[in-house]
Parts: sequence; structure tokens; C-alpha cells
Amino acid sequence: MRKAFFQIEDDQIFEGFTDGSTWNGFANPYFDYQTAKTVLAYYQNQPCKESREQWENWDLTPSKTINEKDYYFFGGGYIWYELEPMNFLTDLLEKFCTVQNLPFICADELLNSRNYDRHVNNSYVKGWLESFGEFWNFEQEWNDTTNDRS
Repeated sequence: MRKAFFQIEDDQIFEGFTDGSTWNGFANPYFDYQTAKTVLAYYQNQPCKESREQWENWDLTPSKTINEKDYYFFGGGYIWYELEPMNFLTDLLEKFCTVQNLPFICADELLNSRNYDRHVNNSYVKGWLESFGEFWNFEQEWNDTTNDRS
């Protein structure tokens, strides 16, 4: 099992686990107990009655136990997408830029642009962009290392 992020359409993103299996080409996520409760609360409170009803009588029983940790299966019939790390990070940066009223460009470009003071005018934004850049680089290196092993 490895960690991954999952989403149905444009709904909330949930951190879970995958064993690599799919259902009709869609991801089969597993969640820990706390996340499983969060997923159910999210979908059981949908405004659409038909959508909400699918989740109302969910049997929250562990599907797998690995190293004394329970995992709850949420695949096999739902259209879950496993988010690719770099796409997830790009979406995260875009949302941050929107909230901060920044142009959606590379974090390094924002930090190193001539208009630095205009775009990055407080320590929170600067710190967030610096941390984001470090994480982006780490993810790139990890992907490169993983692909070299294939």
C-alpha cells in the first residue's frame, strides 16, 4: 500500500492509500478510519438526494489490516481518480495564486520576478512559495529516482 490522493470529479480531495488495483479503470482507494469518516460525512451531506442516498448505509468495516492498521475500501463502483503528484501540486499552486490574487506562474518566477514586491509583498506568501518550491523540487527528484528504477 502506498499513499496517494483521491478525488471524485471536482469534489474534495482525500488522502488515502492504494494497492494499485482498479475498477473499470478507476482507482480503488483505501482510507484510514478518520479519513473514511470524513469521506462519508462529505458524501452523506451532499445537496443532491440521489448522490447522498448512495452513501447513507455505508458499512464502515475494515477491508484490510496491515501492521495492525485498518484500511477501509471505498472503490469498486465509484469513479475515483488517483491524482498524479505533479498535477496535484500545479492545482494547489493555481488555487493559492487565485486566493492571493497573484498571477498563475511558476513559484520561482513569482519569487524572482522584477515585480517581486508587487506580487510577493508579505512574509506568509514568500514563505509559502519558498516551501512550495522546495516540495516541488523534492517531488521532481523523487519521480526521477522512481522512474530510473523502472
